[in-house]
Amino acid sequence: MNAYRRSVIQILAVLLLLAAVGNSLSYADQRPRLRVVHAATGLQNLDIYVNNLLFFDNIDFQFISDYAPVDAGERTVSIRPAGVSPEDPTMREVTEPYNIDREYTIMVAGRVRGIDYWRLTDDNRLPGDGTSKVRIVHAAAYTPSAEFCLGDVCRTLAFKETSDYFLLDPGVYKPRIRLNGVEMTTLYIPPLELINNSVNTVFMIGQLQDQPTALRLLYSRDAGEYQIPSYPKPFPPGANRPPGVEQPDVPPPVYPPVTGAFLSPQAIGILIGAALILLGCVGFWVARR
Repeated sequence: MNAYRRSVIQILAVLLLLAAVGNSLSYADQRPRLRVVHAATGLQNLDIYVNNLLFFDNIDFQFISDYAPVDAGERTVSIRPAGVSPEDPTMREVTEPYNIDREYTIMVAGRVRGIDYWRLTDDNRLPGDGTSKVRIVHAAAYTPSAEFCLGDVCRTLAFKETSDYFLLDPGVYKPRIRLNGVEMTTLYIPPLELINNSVNTVFMIGQLQDQPTALRLLYSRDAGEYQIPSYPKPFPPGANRPPGVEQPDVPPPVYPPVTGAFLSPQAIGILIGAALILLGCVGFWVARR
């Protein structure tokens, strides 16, 4: 093989290699992502499987996981008690499509004998400088519809309903809640801080059981200039703690901690790129012989 032909082969190999790496990184960045919110009062810790692969391990009540990438297409999400064998019967199993470049929140609420499962499609596009984007989710089972107010914006939601995203000025807000047919005077509602150019979700979780203190709000900063942990914050001194709710002494670990979602899209793309580079080097060696 003459030098000219060898050079042409090497240049074409480099171009193909760069194109393949670019495509793999682009695909990795576009993979759908999902997270899970454990809002089921009295339900034990859960394991969440996607296509029989453990994604979220031993999550407890009130916990909001990080987003994890999954492959696009039909995916089966299985909810199981933490630590049981994958061969044991599942508590709930749902198959749904997951689309490229989309983000989803899986909600788990209800009781042991009546688990409620539904999926939210998230819109984490930043709203722009000088504003914040917010939505509200009613995830409190066996609880009547409620009017939620933040600033001058009010939305009335029933269980499993989600508001539209709306815009508010950055700042600190005191949410106001009015349950239909119920007088509440002791519900603990912490202040909500909305930072500039951020996306936020407010979850109402728990269940009424004739005790308004069994309800509480969780806040999640889904996107923004910086994000705060989503796990519940310590109760202030003297505040009423919802019955049966134990405040963890230390922050829960970052999820997902185990197989199935431990590689970010960028890491997957880098691994694919490294494999292609290795193949390219082998090709160069063959071409030079």
